[in-house]
Amino acid sequence: LNMLRPALISVSLFLLFISVHSISCDEALLGSLSNSGAMVGIILNSGKYINDLGDYDGCNNVPNLHYGSFKITGPGFNAYIGICIPQECKVEDLRVVADALEKVIGSSSIKVGGYIPDNMDPEVTVGNALGFVFFGLLLAVVLIGIATEYTSLFNKPGAQHGDKIEQSKTKLGLAFLSFSFTRNVRKIFWGPKPKEDDYLVIFNGVRVLSLFYVIFGHGYFSVIQVPISDLDSVSRTLHPWLFAIVLGGLYAVDVFFFLSAFLGAYLMLSKFFRRRTTMNFGLIYFHRIYRLVFPIGFIILFMIVFFIYLGDGPIWNLDVPGMIDG
Repeated sequence: LNMLRPALISVSLFLLFISVHSISCDEALLGSLSNSGAMVGIILNSGKYINDLGDYDGCNNVPNLHYGSFKITGPGFNAYIGICIPQECKVEDLRVVADALEKVIGSSSIKVGGYIPDNMDPEVTVGNALGFVFFGLLLAVVLIGIATEYTSLFNKPGAQHGDKIEQSKTKLGLAFLSFSFTRNVRKIFWGPKPKEDDYLVIFNGVRVLSLFYVIFGHGYFSVIQVPISDLDSVSRTLHPWLFAIVLGGLYAVDVFFFLSAFLGAYLMLSKFFRRRTTMNFGLIYFHRIYRLVFPIGFIILFMIVFFIYLGDGPIWNLDVPGMIDG
């Protein structure tokens, strides 16, 4: 029965298409019965069970066929099945089948949608074009910053070779220098060493480890959120007690935030006590916002402008726009 189940599902979808679709789609499907090449392409490149996406590229490479998919959405889960169909079958035909599948399932909490990914290719909007221009100008500024760091560009008149770079550059040169990629990477990963032994340095190390732990945990869970046809493998992965190490990556966020706040508060208090001044809480919050808003805004803008163009596939154009909007 397990061996016959994929074939039964394929035949059921095929018959469902013929029974509820438009005349042009029906004629193309029936015509494929007499065309061995088209029929083999439909069977081989279509999904045979839930979360089997089939062969996206293989289907699109067969003459007169293109790829479609069904997305089943329920409480807390998404499931997919890919189907290779004649080009005469449009997205409206898939939606008719999706409505019929909803009636077969008979649950108001489960929705089925039909999609053709090739019809969902992202369009370049005015916002995207402006984003391309912005990032192009930003790249040019970064390259000028690197040239400013390693050449005599924007040097003050009379600047000597041994002078510090901050003292030898003009104000415009210092502005470009702040965008130098190599200089900023050095400052991030190779900070200044303390003049005397500071026991708080170890907290910086723990914070870095927590950061990588967070990336590991979230990255692992983002992988298992994609369509998985072998659900037993998921159970085998989640069951061993060692998987608790992966789950710990989610809670490492709290450790990272706590250590960051602790170190920030310690450095701020030590500075104020050393200078014997009062705390300006408005300036403190402005400094934090100033430090965080620009990097976050840069990442959000990059996601909006470029992320949709970084991939392709049977469900990329289906799910990624919703991720970006979220």
